[in-house]
Amino acid sequence: MAKIKVFKNSPVLKEIIESTGWSLYDISLKSAGNPLTAYRKQPVRLKEIEKKGPALNYQKGREYLVAPLQKEGRTLEESCAETGFLGPSLWLPDSNILNYFGFRGIQIENSGVYLFSRICFSPAGKDEHIVAYCPPGVNCPESTKLEDLPRIMIPSELVIDTFMNHFRITRREELAAAQYSNLLSVSNVDTADN
Repeated sequence: MAKIKVFKNSPVLKEIIESTGWSLYDISLKSAGNPLTAYRKQPVRLKEIEKKGPALNYQKGREYLVAPLQKEGRTLEESCAETGFLGPSLWLPDSNILNYFGFRGIQIENSGVYLFSRICFSPAGKDEHIVAYCPPGVNCPESTKLEDLPRIMIPSELVIDTFMNHFRITRREELAAAQYSNLLSVSNVDTADN
C-alpha cells in the first residue's frame, strides 16, 4: 500500500482557507494520473462531496474543489448556489508576479487577479508546487482550451506566504467594476440527483 504524502504545511493552509468560510473538498479521480495534467472533465457531484465533507489534510498528487463551508441547516449545493463558485482568488501585486507562473489572470487595480475553483498539489518529488485553476465552464467559457484556462502555479515554499497575504474571496462587484465577463457559468458542477 502506497504511503500517503501530505503537503507539509497542510494544517496552516487549511486554517487560512477556512478562515474565509471556504474549504477544499477532495475530488481526485483514481484513474486520472497526475492531476496537474489530467484535470477532471466530468461534473463534480456535490451530493457525493457533501457526504465526504471538507478534506482533513491536503495530499500531494490530489485535486480539490474550492467551495464554501456548508452552512448549518443547508446543503453544500445551497451554500454553493449562493456564490456560484465565484470568489476564491489570489490578488498578486504586479511587483510579485515574477515569483509565480501565472496565466490568464485579470488586471484589477495594480494586481493580477487569479480566480480559481480547483487546487491541485503536485505529486511528491522535486519541483513541488500547487496549481490553482478554473476548469472550462467555471469562471471561463466552456470552449476554453486547457492552455488558456485561468491558472497560477505556486512553488511549495511560497504557498503559505502567498495564501496568507494574497488569498481572498473576490466579490462580484469587484469583477463587474473591472468589466470582466463569463464568470457565472458553473456547468462543470453537477447539482442533479443522478
